[in-house]
Amino acid sequence: MVSQQHVLDPSRVAPGRAALWVQLQEVPSAPSSDAAGELDLSAGWGDERLVAGCVERMLGRTEAHAPGLCALVTR
Repeated sequence: MVSQQHVLDPSRVAPGRAALWVQLQEVPSAPSSDAAGELDLSAGWGDERLVAGCVERMLGRTEAHAPGLCALVTR
């Protein structure tokens, strides 16, 4: 699910800013496979590279529906 809660409640962000809220349905506590075969799961979620890879994948898929999104994301 993707939403922008500040549209209905502007107090959720600083003036002139925006927030994108993304909720993934399920994320396993111990990842066992990557359907795309691109991510190294050997260290689990403790590996920042795995977390970053999942975030990049999610942003890329969302960008297909919201062109320009990745350029606006502050990390």
